[in-house]
Amino acid sequence: MIHDVQKKSNYGKKKFKKFLILFIILLIAILILYFGFRITKVNVIGCDYYTEEQIKNKLIVNEFDKNSLFLFLKHKYFDKTEIPFIQKIDIELVNQNTVDINVYEKTMIGCIEYMGQILYFDKDGIIVESSKRKIDYVPYIVGLKYDKLVLNEKIETPNDKLLVTILNITQLIRKYQLPIDKISFSPNNEVTLISSDIRVLLGKHDLYDEQMANLKNILQKSGNLKGVLDMSNFTEENNTFVFKPD
Repeated sequence: MIHDVQKKSNYGKKKFKKFLILFIILLIAILILYFGFRITKVNVIGCDYYTEEQIKNKLIVNEFDKNSLFLFLKHKYFDKTEIPFIQKIDIELVNQNTVDINVYEKTMIGCIEYMGQILYFDKDGIIVESSKRKIDYVPYIVGLKYDKLVLNEKIETPNDKLLVTILNITQLIRKYQLPIDKISFSPNNEVTLISSDIRVLLGKHDLYDEQMANLKNILQKSGNLKGVLDMSNFTEENNTFVFKPD
């Protein structure tokens, strides 16, 4: 009888000892995970529309997110934070204390103001974003009417050639990195570009490649001038333009 009691007592002690060891191991593992994977450095790569601090603040929102392993697993398998103008975000573990945030921005070559919102479209004419925020150097399109403007769908205009013209001009602006604020269409679809205090008259053509290829150098040489730059008759054979100061 006494032997049985001692046996149960020893068994209870062994069981408690095993539980205590497991508890200590688990506690050590938790402490290693919490303190060993504490984020001390964040590298934000590929972001122009937001500052590095803004991206960090959108992804690291609580104490748990300050743990590199937790942040990596959370973003990879659970949380897909949607941020305006951003196509996707990948988070990589460089080491236990450093993470790389790779930002892939939406490619937006032009925008249209519609019902209090700014609709941004890509090189195929598909509206990829709707926001109240205006991104610098994404030119406004003004002076046109549209049949249909729907997010994630292609812009529809009364004349299909108009969309081709819009895409041709906006892609050339992006290609040559021209500082154009606005693209204006007249009632007969003549094109005028607004660059700060200079109005650039391009006229009405099927293609604008030659004019746009030369415009960057012309604008750089114009300095702080104000006025009208008439390139409506500018061609590969006729490299002439007229500037009329205000």
